[in-house]
Amino acid sequence: MKAQKNPMLPNKETSPEWLLFQIENQRREIEKLKQDKADLEILLETVNNHADNVQAELYRANEKLEAEVAEKRRAEAKLESVLAMVSQEKADLEILLETIAEHNDALTELLEEKLKDTVEQSEIRLAQFLEAIPVGVFVVDCSGKPYYANRTAKRILGKDIVWDKELEELREVYQAYLAGSEEIYPRDRDALILALQGQSAILDDIEIRHQERIIPLEVRGTPIYDESGKIIYAIAVFQDITARKQAEKAIKQAEHKYRSIFENALEGIFQTTPEGRYLNVNPALAQLYGYDSPEDLMLAITDISQQVYVDSQRRSQFIEIMRKQGEISGFESQVYRQDGSIIWISENARSVYNEHSELLYYQGFVVDITASKQAEVERIEFTEQLLQLNKANERFVPSQFLQLLNKQSIVDIQVGDQVEKKMSILFADIRGFTRLSEGMTPEDNFKFINAYLSRMEPAIMENRGFIDKYIGDGLMALFNGSADDAVKAAITMMHRLAQYNTTRDRPERPPLKIGIGINTGLLMLGTVGGESRLDSTVIGDAVNLASRLEHLTKEYGVSVLVSHHTFASLTKPEKYNLRFVDRVQVSGKSKTVAVFEVFDADPPAVKECKLITKTVFEQAIWLFFQGKLAEARQQFANCLEVNPNDTVAKNYLRRCEQFLL
Repeated sequence: MKAQKNPMLPNKETSPEWLLFQIENQRREIEKLKQDKADLEILLETVNNHADNVQAELYRANEKLEAEVAEKRRAEAKLESVLAMVSQEKADLEILLETIAEHNDALTELLEEKLKDTVEQSEIRLAQFLEAIPVGVFVVDCSGKPYYANRTAKRILGKDIVWDKELEELREVYQAYLAGSEEIYPRDRDALILALQGQSAILDDIEIRHQERIIPLEVRGTPIYDESGKIIYAIAVFQDITARKQAEKAIKQAEHKYRSIFENALEGIFQTTPEGRYLNVNPALAQLYGYDSPEDLMLAITDISQQVYVDSQRRSQFIEIMRKQGEISGFESQVYRQDGSIIWISENARSVYNEHSELLYYQGFVVDITASKQAEVERIEFTEQLLQLNKANERFVPSQFLQLLNKQSIVDIQVGDQVEKKMSILFADIRGFTRLSEGMTPEDNFKFINAYLSRMEPAIMENRGFIDKYIGDGLMALFNGSADDAVKAAITMMHRLAQYNTTRDRPERPPLKIGIGINTGLLMLGTVGGESRLDSTVIGDAVNLASRLEHLTKEYGVSVLVSHHTFASLTKPEKYNLRFVDRVQVSGKSKTVAVFEVFDADPPAVKECKLITKTVFEQAIWLFFQGKLAEARQQFANCLEVNPNDTVAKNYLRRCEQFLL
């Protein structure tokens, strides 16, 4: 065979160009191989870099696999242990089942005996319960034959179970009657018969009669079914309702009595809603308000506040009191009658609530008090007239005078009524009244005197005194309390006079001067006069002395003089500005009376001078009464140097000079 030539190898026939081409191809192949080598080196380096990670991952996977294998082995060991236990329990169970099978008959017999005992005990307990309950229980079977009756049933029925009787006969056997009649209780309403027909029934119109007793009953009949729904028993439960029937009877009687009272009461009786409508009224109220019947009144009046009360606010006031107190008494108002006339009423009412404490209505009664109101008005008018009359009488006979005589009214005064009292007597008189009145008309005279006295009277009243009588331009006042009251009244009178004189400081109205004399002692207070004319008066030496002292004020030129009896009766004489003036002889008496001047109300300058000279003045008085007239004259002269207007000192100085001549 002829050999083939390799195209890649040069031969003699190959051209240089071809060789150059081949050389270039070889060079390219070498470059490619170098590039491939470099890529392989990079790949190898990358593989080497990840080799450690792959190895570590493989190591961890291997450890996890080993752990799972170990866990599996443990589970297999545990499973083998459980299988062993199950095998043992199976063996034990087989032994137990074998034992149970052997004793099954004995156990069944034991359970049957236990069940029998339980049923018997239940029946005993049920019987005990039925015997103990306070209601009667009577049972018949499905054929109507008596089956059971408890102790209470036998007691109420009056006899034991009659076993040989049918249900139809039991009503006659036990004397069951329709209440209030002589008829045996009807069959079609018998509770046991209805129960055997499948109906439950409640009745309270049956009564048992035995031994001359009638016992009303409430009976409840009920059918008893078996598992298949067939009626096997009928049971009747009943109780003696004698007490309830008696209570119902009493309630009916009370209702009848209340209705009778309601219909025949003289007072108007009502029930009203809080909104102001009448729910119920009796004939008396309808008549009181002028309606023909209660129905007419309730139909006509739909708003009590507007249609009944004259003052519509009275209804609101009524409701407010009821809300706060739940009741009201003596609530007086004026109301309209049907014809528009107005009357006075007095209401008494209470709130009525249900079991939930919710207000249902107001219930009460109304009384016509028009006549009493009119009488009250007349009484008030009459009382006012009497009061005015008494006040008028008091202006003539002071109420204090009546009290001192222990009389309630001027009507009780009789001629000769008298009482002896120790009192202070005050006389006051206007100086020079005759001269003052000469230039006045009679009318002006009265106005003048009344203007003066109207200022003096309060001063006396304020100090617990009263004026016994007015004597022309003068007055006499009495004080039943302390002598201080009389002295304070005199001082107040002088102050009031000074205020009054500020309005009289002009020629035609010259200032007034008054003199006041006060004495304290026993006097007779009483009435004098005849059958047609009486007057109150006081008499006695004490009164005469007080009058004498008032006259002496003119002689000594002072305002107020008091006797030593009054001086001795003062609580605290040092509280007043007093000085001894003289000793005077009382007419018809051998003893002299010491006289003192009260100068508290003198003008401030005069008062101050008298206080400054008081010691010297009293020494001069002592010297005068000792007969040392020259020395007394000198002391009086000394007083007058300080107080030239001291009229008492002037008087004594003149007397000393007369005696020394």
